[in-house]
Order: sequence, then C-alpha cells, then structure tokens
Amino acid sequence: MQRTIFFVSRIADDEFALFGSLNSLENIEEISNTLIKTLAEPLQIFGEKAFIKARIGISTYPHNSNDPEQLINQARTALNVSSKKTISTFIHQIYLI
Repeated sequence: MQRTIFFVSRIADDEFALFGSLNSLENIEEISNTLIKTLAEPLQIFGEKAFIKARIGISTYPHNSNDPEQLINQARTALNVSSKKTISTFIHQIYLI
C-alpha cells in the first residue's frame, strides 16, 4: 500500500489548507472525518480542558479549478455553505462544490 503525503499550509489567521493526492471522494471523507474526530477531543492546557471548533470546506483539483487561488476560494465558499447549515458547535458535514 502506498502512503499518501499531505502538506499543511496556514493561509490566514485561523485558516489552514491541506494539500495532497487523494484517490476518491471516500478518501476525502475519511480524512475529513479523522480530522474532525481528532480536533473534537479536548486539549489539556494548564489543567483546564480546551476545545477546538473545526469546520471544513473542500475543493478538488481539477474538478473545481486548475488555479490554486481559485481552489482556495472554492473551499472557502464550501466552508461558508457548511457554516450556514451548521447549528451546533460541532457537526460532521462536508460540502463539495
């Protein structure tokens, strides 16, 4: 089995992009589920529990665009759609444009 390599880049104060070669929608969903599940676990900071709220917007190359900036903009659009439909502080939803 070939190991998939990902790159994470900070693109804004609280925005990060994950870049990698993914085989299928199921692979994207699996990685998204893992990220959301991992980030939902409380962190211990100076003896206190802290929680991270995470939302995910996804765009794919070449389906959404061939241009890197446009891919990020498409992912932001997907993120905005998901945040408008989310009513709890943590929910697993993925929106593809």
